[in-house]
Amino acid sequence: MYRSSVAILQNTDKKVCFLFFLFFFHSQQVGGLSHKMYDKSVPVPRRGQYTKVNQEEDDRKPVDISDRRARRQRTLAREAKRKKTIESIQTKIWAIVWTAAMLAVIYFTDFFLVLLTSDRVNRTWFNVSMLCWGIDISCMMYLAVYLPWKGIDLEWNVYCPRVIPVATGAMVLGSFTLMMSTWPVWGFMTPFILGIIGVGCLMSLHFIPACRCCE
Repeated sequence: MYRSSVAILQNTDKKVCFLFFLFFFHSQQVGGLSHKMYDKSVPVPRRGQYTKVNQEEDDRKPVDISDRRARRQRTLAREAKRKKTIESIQTKIWAIVWTAAMLAVIYFTDFFLVLLTSDRVNRTWFNVSMLCWGIDISCMMYLAVYLPWKGIDLEWNVYCPRVIPVATGAMVLGSFTLMMSTWPVWGFMTPFILGIIGVGCLMSLHFIPACRCCE
């Protein structure tokens, strides 16, 4: 009994010693690894410090609404000026085209020579047409030259309300009688010839400089 107990104790001491040896060896290995991992010679990055967020209102300079509005107005003014310039150029181009077409028609049809010398022109209708165009030109001169020369700044439909209707009627009647008088000469081409010449005369007014003498 005693010998068996001693033998058990001896075997137990051997096992305990073996386990203790394994534990010590393992601790040395882990300690060396941890020593290598946490070497003091290697600088360890420090964590950033927290700063308190300012909860108050932002002290930045507020945007001046008047400056923004002024910039927008300047931009709109530049765009309007650019649009006006483009429209003016387009109008001048169309005026050049219609004026060139009028001159070409007058040249190739001998317009004035036919009106003054041709026997095929109906002189009765032609004389009525010249009378109507004379009335129309007189009304235009009255409105465009005489009234500014007298210094009258009132609206035409207020100061002389009958001049515009008379000028319009004279122009329509003069165009019709002129077409009737030249129909025996050009036939079905007469409306096209007179239309091109009429529009060309109106568009050629763009090239007449404005007169400031009556202002």
